[in-house]
Parts: sequence; structure tokens; C-alpha cells
Amino acid sequence: MKKTLLTLTLLTLAVSSLFAQYKPEEGTYGITFGITGLNTVALTPLSSGTVGFRYAMANNIWARVNLNLTSTSANNENTVGGVLNSTKTTGMNYALSIGAQKNFGGTDRLNPYLGLDLSIGNVGGGKTVTRSEVVNADSTLITDDANGDFYQITSKNASGLSIGLTPVVGFQYFFAKNFAVGGEFGWGFSTSSTKGGETTTEGTGITTTTIKNESKSSSGGFGTSGSGNITITVFF
Repeated sequence: MKKTLLTLTLLTLAVSSLFAQYKPEEGTYGITFGITGLNTVALTPLSSGTVGFRYAMANNIWARVNLNLTSTSANNENTVGGVLNSTKTTGMNYALSIGAQKNFGGTDRLNPYLGLDLSIGNVGGGKTVTRSEVVNADSTLITDDANGDFYQITSKNASGLSIGLTPVVGFQYFFAKNFAVGGEFGWGFSTSSTKGGETTTEGTGITTTTIKNESKSSSGGFGTSGSGNITITVFF
């Protein structure tokens, strides 16, 4: 009797797994993480995004929002002849996209889709500070140097806005209920424009001057984005 019950239980579990609902139901929210895969994922408004949100609607359509942030920070230093030389670069960029995707039949676990994203983000920006400061006056070649004397150039890069419209194609494979790993590829149009930027020179014993860059530039065209991007999606 016990063996019979055990056999029936295992059979029930096996049959249930065949008909398990792996894909999210209508009205379910999800979060998607973008991971650099076969190719480097550049941070542009056309990128698939590093963090995304999904909402499963009717007729196998998902609403999608992607947010991509990147921070740049680098600092190089060396001391030569009593002078500390340093170069520090900082910057922050973002990209936000809103769109939808249409999911096709696939299988119980496989979810192929096509989508379209409208995106906006900033381009350029950031600054680089190059500084030379006397830290050991006894070791310098100039006799009237004093500790703390410095010469510094601060360069602020031109910045602007980028807008993109990107069709995407991708797939997701649900390894468990509401948990999928997949990939996405995009090819779309983007346009961007930048302006501004300035260079400031200052130091000990000199007058601080700032030169502003009043020129503007723009660019646009088709290009790949998020090529080879791997995604992990979890629905709740």
C-alpha cells in the first residue's frame, strides 16, 4: 500500500511538472538585470540597460522600462623631483528607455520576442583635473618653490542629450517558474547633440582664467546596441 501511494505521488508530481506554468501570468511584475555577455554593452540610450522592469499585459505583450547608469572615476598620481603630479577623471551618464515587447509562442519554457524601445539619455559631460603640486621644496629644481605651490588645469567636457528608437529581438528561457535567462540584440536609430565645455587654469602666483567652448555638435545614425547582452529576469 505504501509503495502504491509513493508511486502515485511521484506520478502526480511528474505529470504536474509537464503542465507547470513557467511563464508569468497577466498582471505580473518583473525585474531584468543586464549582464555583459558576448560583447561589451555600451552605455548609450540604445543599450538594453543594466536594470529593467517588466509588466505582463494581455495578448502576450509586456511593457518594458530600462535604466542604465554608469560612473567614471580614475585617479593617477606620481611624484617626480618633489612635485606630485595627478590626473583625476570623473563623470556620470544615464539612459532611460520605455517600450513594449510582443512574445511569441515558443514553448512552455522558451519565450522569443520582438520589441521596440524609445530612449533618452545624456552624452559627454564629466571633467578631468590635471594638477602639479610641490610636496618637497628641497627636491625641486626651482629655488623659490614652496610646499603647497601648485598649477592646475580643469577641463569640463561638452555635454548634451541623445534620443534613440530601437527595435529589439531576443529570447528568454525559463529554468524555473517566473525565472528566466536570455539574450537581446538591438539595431536602431539615435541622434545626439552636445555643447558647452570649458577649461580653467589656476595656480600659485597666476591669475585664474576660464575659457568656455561655445561650439555645438550633433550626430545621428543607425547602430547596434547591447549586442550579445545577457539578461536575467525574475517575475513576482
